[in-house]
Parts: sequence; C-alpha cells; structure tokens
Amino acid sequence: MPKCILFKYHVNTFNKTQSSKDNYKRIFDVYAFSVLFDLSAIKKQKELVLNIVAEKKENSDWHAELSRAIKVFLENSELSRAKVALQYKYSDEDFNEEYLSKGLAALYNYFTIKDGRCRVNNEKELKSFVVNADKFSLEHLIINKSKKYKLSEEGFYSVQGESGKCVNSIFNFVFVPEDINNEALTNRTLREKMIVLMASTPEKPALFNKIECPYSRKVLEYIDRYFINESEEIHTLHSGLKAFPEFKDQMSDTEKENILNNYFNEDSGAFFNTFM
Repeated sequence: MPKCILFKYHVNTFNKTQSSKDNYKRIFDVYAFSVLFDLSAIKKQKELVLNIVAEKKENSDWHAELSRAIKVFLENSELSRAKVALQYKYSDEDFNEEYLSKGLAALYNYFTIKDGRCRVNNEKELKSFVVNADKFSLEHLIINKSKKYKLSEEGFYSVQGESGKCVNSIFNFVFVPEDINNEALTNRTLREKMIVLMASTPEKPALFNKIECPYSRKVLEYIDRYFINESEEIHTLHSGLKAFPEFKDQMSDTEKENILNNYFNEDSGAFFNTFM
C-alpha cells in the first residue's frame, strides 16, 4: 500500500515542469508514512491510503491528507513499544525487519515535524546512515543472527523455540561500526557484549562512544537498564523482569546451558517479560 503513495508523489512531482525544491522534499513525508504504515497495528486500514491517492483530490490536497495520516500514526495508542515488538516478534516474509528497523532508526535520528511536514535535520548525515555500511553495520544485539552464543572455545548455545524467533524483531537490531561488529561483538552473549561496549580506561574510551547512531545508543541504554542492571527497583519479585544471566568463570558449558534454557524458556517468561 505505501507504494501507492510513492506513485502519487512521482505523478504529482516529476511530471510537473516547474516543481519546486520544497515539493521534491515531500519524499521525506512519503518515507515517514511508509515506515509508520508498516510498523503500525492499524496498517490494514486502507482508507488512510485511499484518502491520499484518490483522483478527486486536488494536487495540493494529497499533501494535507498525507500529513494527517502521519499524525494519526503518531497519535494512535496502538503504535506502542510493546505492540510493535509483539507484531514483529516472528519472521514474516511479507516484511523486511532490517529495512523497518533502519527506517525506525532514521526517523528517530534525523526526522522532525514542523508546520505539519516531515523535515530532516541533516540530509548529509541521513544519506551517510543509509549508504555507509562501514559506519552503520547491522548488529543482531540480544539474539545473534546465528541464534548461537559462544560459551567456550568449543561450546555453543543455540536459542530454540519461540525465543529463537525473536531474532527478527526490529528491537533486536542496532547499527554500529563494522569493526566493532566483526571484532568485538561476534557471537558473545548479550552480557558479554555490553561489557565490551561499556568498559573503559583512561587510555581507552568505551567502544560505546564510537557508535554514532543515536537510535542505537538509546536502545543500548534500555538494554543496560533492563537486561544488565541488577537494580531491585527494576527487577522486583512481581515485575517478571529478569537480568540476562551472568556466568561464573568455573562454570561448565552444561551449567551455562541449563541457566540459558531456563532464561529463554517460554514457561518461565524471563526473557519474554523483559524483552516485551
């Protein structure tokens, strides 16, 4: 459905002999609508799209309808962190979770709304975010792309069942420099990754400081608060929230596997309650 909006944009912009620069920049509104449409729990309401592309609309009116539709998405109570996480918990061949997570990050990093229009605060940085894979490579943070954690030199743990399907959730993705992704994070557990990212010395600042994506830094802040922080204010007896398991040096692979099995088990709810 969002492709209809893109087609409307082409017809009413590129087919005009004297389109203004401001009209061309309505592509930012089209892009924002596309991302929010695919993320929203009300995405099946085709009337939103039909109101924008209807032939009876004057050329100027479709812009107003587009702005109103974006406002509806942002104000709708169903477009919440929990519902979006649930909606994209499982892989769906109709959607590209990597595209959606990068789209959400782009909106967070670079977009603002002014005078009813979507504006970009730094077009050069937005372009770099879209095309520079070295600076903004995709990292599967909580559950690795392979769904495996390295426990020892020879031992690996594989996240199975419903929990394993969360590898494709948009909230499992952050964007970090390629060298950090390939050399520092690899197949480590989530707790080990956070130690690597946050550890610092006077001689060597934390790798976290090299992450230039504000959206990713915000996700990491939430990860640190809910998955790593052991604060009793967060992980109360009745909250259902559990910090990611911490292993002791003398533990065997079998002991680590048993701890992770309990953490990711759907019946225990430890992972799902914290993640959602």
